[in-house]
Amino acid sequence: MNTNIVKVGIAVAILGAAGLIYFRMGKLKDEDSTTYWWCTKANKPFQLTGKENEEKVATGQLAPEKKPGEKAVVKRSASYVTMARSPYSNDWTGIPAAKCEKCGEIFPLDTTGKKKNICPKCHWDPGGMPDQPGDAGGSKSGD
Repeated sequence: MNTNIVKVGIAVAILGAAGLIYFRMGKLKDEDSTTYWWCTKANKPFQLTGKENEEKVATGQLAPEKKPGEKAVVKRSASYVTMARSPYSNDWTGIPAAKCEKCGEIFPLDTTGKKKNICPKCHWDPGGMPDQPGDAGGSKSGD
């Protein structure tokens, strides 16, 4: 009977450890899936994590461009846009944003390619190459 108690105790300990690992891994997964957004209506940053990304982010096709007096023409290479439901406006006004690795500022990204995406506070470039070997960011001092 004494060995049965030991076996049950070991089984409970293993199940407890497995449950702890399972819940901890789930929490890490949510932390790793944080995305940053900018509400164009409130002009404020926000972030979404875990399941929020599945529920509050959508990608769709842009409406065809139309000049006054002309018919709208759908182009063969359609443009797609990713939007997020903003907690400020409760509408699809969230555009992709980035969090600066140097100062922590969250700023909107220009997905059209018309202007360079750099941190407005410290000029860190999220897509830039290091200035010198060993430099972690692509920002230039004195900008």
